[in-house]
Amino acid sequence: MNQTCLRISLAVLVLLASSQLGSAMPQNSLAMNGPATAAARESSPAPAASSYPDAPSALTTPGVAETGAEQPRLREAAPAAKGGLNRAIDGKYVVVMSAMFAASIVNVEKTNTCLEQHTCAFVPEAFRSRGALYGAGIPAEVGIAYLGYKLKEHRHRWWLLPAMVVTGGNSFVAYHSATENSSPRTSK
Repeated sequence: MNQTCLRISLAVLVLLASSQLGSAMPQNSLAMNGPATAAARESSPAPAASSYPDAPSALTTPGVAETGAEQPRLREAAPAAKGGLNRAIDGKYVVVMSAMFAASIVNVEKTNTCLEQHTCAFVPEAFRSRGALYGAGIPAEVGIAYLGYKLKEHRHRWWLLPAMVVTGGNSFVAYHSATENSSPRTSK
């Protein structure tokens, strides 16, 4: 059981890291798509953007004809283009935050088992109960989840870094709790 929790935690971390690295690679590079698709992309049969009546280059403000200066009319973005919850909370966000909370639960349960067997010497006195462990861990992780949400909402590429650090820390402490000696420690 102890090795299984460690393997699951490590597999989730590897999966998250590889999915983030895969999404960071350029999708339209000449090396990946070859010269044939690059040439086809250059000779696109689509007309120029200014031929569309609602293109930004075609929009002008009233009175432009008198001055001769072209000033584009600014409009507010459509509601779907603004983003918000639909853009920030997607599959990757849910997977990363679920892994963080799952690692926390495994950590608390393994640490609690270690405390019941009286083999944990590394746990501070303030965190010697399940309630104290959950009471400190869950609010901290809600804060990390909110931080990740805000970073992802502002399109930062490293939005998952705080959650991955917490997941790694919880996995390490859970592994340490699970592998403590089953006999009580004696002082010499």
